[in-house]
Amino acid sequence: MSRSPLENERTLIARLATGDEVALGEIIRHYYDHLYGFAVYVTKSSSVAEEIMQDVFLVVWKNRDQVTLVERFEDWLFVITRNQSYKALRREVRRPQFVDELASYFALTAEAPDQQLLEKESRELLRLATTTLPPRQQTIFRMSRLEEFSLA
Repeated sequence: MSRSPLENERTLIARLATGDEVALGEIIRHYYDHLYGFAVYVTKSSSVAEEIMQDVFLVVWKNRDQVTLVERFEDWLFVITRNQSYKALRREVRRPQFVDELASYFALTAEAPDQQLLEKESRELLRLATTTLPPRQQTIFRMSRLEEFSLA
């Protein structure tokens, strides 16, 4: 899904360059979710991503006198976000707790999407195949295979 461009971006950037905090607020509102999503994707942590977003817009504010020189503002924001995300990752990796959190995140998401799709399709095929059995056999099959009751 493509995002809509920021209306009057050049005007907002010019206002930002003069120190207009309202312009900064409008820029933040427009770009925050997209950049935050990327930061979460890189760091796998919403709290770290929130800190990154603060750092990103602090960099923008500190360099506000230079923003009119930026040709592609959204790309510039993305590069700042990427750099801040990698910087945060390097900082976080030094914490043993973060390494444990990261390991548990990957353990939860270790199953590949194609594997998930195959399992879903297999379950559906199995469900369709059992509907062709007589009612008593359907019950026995469901209890023995799906609900793990023993046949003994």
